[in-house]
Amino acid sequence: MDEVTQMELNRTYDHHAPTPEVVKQHELFRAQCKALATFMLDNLPPAPESGVAQERLQDVLFWGNAAIARYNAKD
Repeated sequence: MDEVTQMELNRTYDHHAPTPEVVKQHELFRAQCKALATFMLDNLPPAPESGVAQERLQDVLFWGNAAIARYNAKD
């Protein structure tokens, strides 16, 4: 297993207060995810797979926002 550095732990577990620029990145990313979610809702058949696709998009939203927060931090 790879060795975890203190910098990686800090990036993962510390709070990253957003700057106004980072807030804009979060807002844009959320809007794009919401647009895709709406497109999927309107264009995919009502099927279990469609629900899974929506759930996976929520994963994308979560991890994308984590990346924005963690890698825009002023460390």
